[in-house]
Amino acid sequence: MTIEVSAKKVDDAIKQGLAELGASLDEVQVEILESGGLFRKAKVRLTIEREDDRKDQATAPKTEQKPAEHKPTQKTEHKSEPAKKPDGQRPADKPTAGPAQNAPKQKTEQKPKKDVAPERKAEAKKPANDEPRPARNSEENKQAIANATEFITELVKKMGFTDATVEGKDNGDVAITAPEGDDSLIIGRHGETLSAISFLAETLGRAEKQHVTIVADCNGYRERRAASLTAMAKRRAGECAAKHRKIKLEPMERIDRRTIHNALGDDERVTTVSEGKEPYRYIVIIPKK
Repeated sequence: MTIEVSAKKVDDAIKQGLAELGASLDEVQVEILESGGLFRKAKVRLTIEREDDRKDQATAPKTEQKPAEHKPTQKTEHKSEPAKKPDGQRPADKPTAGPAQNAPKQKTEQKPKKDVAPERKAEAKKPANDEPRPARNSEENKQAIANATEFITELVKKMGFTDATVEGKDNGDVAITAPEGDDSLIIGRHGETLSAISFLAETLGRAEKQHVTIVADCNGYRERRAASLTAMAKRRAGECAAKHRKIKLEPMERIDRRTIHNALGDDERVTTVSEGKEPYRYIVIIPKK
């Protein structure tokens, strides 16, 4: 079953579609038709993938592969060839029949070599953590972090949070300390405002040819978010190993994807891969053999 849903944001359209289908994100395939903007809505297409549909799809190819019309035709062809030869020379039929029968055997032996294993090996070779890491510490990076800290300080004040303080660290983290009540506005829904602040600071650095990863935080939100994502990742990894099927997580920002990669990096049951394009890049949890 497939439906198309429109909303202000892609996340809202996905949630609305899931509510209409009565399904979870694991049971549907999401296709983003329009990402939306200031004057247009986002549009997504949801295709449900229930276990009943998968069973029907699994049984369908079996019925198509049952007719063995090709096998008897091959046998009759090999039998008919030696039958024509005895008209001219009967004693030469026996030596020619041997290699003629061996030829199809070699072909059938080569066919089973084409397994699905190379595809799985190709997936296994993909790096589990393909997210960019913070740049190495250097004088240029220190200057870039100082510029980003100054920019965020002015930005927070212009947002109206005059009592907030900003402190930059050498690893690119910028900690914002704000009074209670103001922190929720600075953080935003699922850290969206913090992500926007980090993006603006990184864009400013790129304009000055300074490449450094900036991660804005407010009142320890990143630590709480990482703990929540780690618990969720381990829970979904257990479902993935039990059901032995891939599980797609919802799109999330770069730092959250890195947290999940690190949380499941030592898990012997599953591996993780990032797929999709920004800003809708997501993680797929894949069961190991």
